[in-house]
Amino acid sequence: MKTLALRFACRICTAMTMLAMLSGSANAEDVDPDELRNLVKGRKWVLAFTGDLSDAGYSNYWDFNADGSMCVRFAGGKPNDRCADNGQWKLDAQTLCWDLKLIGEPYGYKSACVRVQKVGEQQYEAFNIKAGYRQFVFRPVK
Repeated sequence: MKTLALRFACRICTAMTMLAMLSGSANAEDVDPDELRNLVKGRKWVLAFTGDLSDAGYSNYWDFNADGSMCVRFAGGKPNDRCADNGQWKLDAQTLCWDLKLIGEPYGYKSACVRVQKVGEQQYEAFNIKAGYRQFVFRPVK
């Protein structure tokens, strides 16, 4: 009987741990359309698919130009390096979508739509709408 109770207790602990891990940003709300427009139009972001913006070797810089074009740099690049790819972005209410020409297909970001949530003073998370996972974290730098 003790073994059964111990197994049950372990399962509850595991479930609670998983719930805590998944709910980190579950309570955050999507930014409103005006805030999203201000975050995107004519702005540059530093972003990290790994979730760690402090590691420059894994951070990327993306430009969302006011004309709807975008410039994407490889991880580890500098803010004004040559573009590794170009594409187009658009907003639809609380959704940001983009289409890149070359890169990102195997990783789910060549053509994607995300919703954005604020998770810190100047840090945000972008969630892939179709796939349902966090695409990357980012911070506006310009």
